[in-house]
Amino acid sequence: MKKYIFETNIMCVACVNNVSSVLNSFEGIHHWHVDLQSETRLLHIEASTLDVVKLKNEMESLGYNLKECQI
Repeated sequence: MKKYIFETNIMCVACVNNVSSVLNSFEGIHHWHVDLQSETRLLHIEASTLDVVKLKNEMESLGYNLKECQI
């Protein structure tokens, strides 16, 4: 299982609810959560495989940006 961390503009619980259907059904993602307490609003993902470009495109279609962080 690989871990991914993204800076994002997911700002609140309502935003988390907006993206949950995409993240819950995205191929390869086993677990995810958004740290709403951090200034950069980090999205943490654990996945067996992850098409980062596809995920970014789907999130952008919902109005959210992802910037991958180095772990």
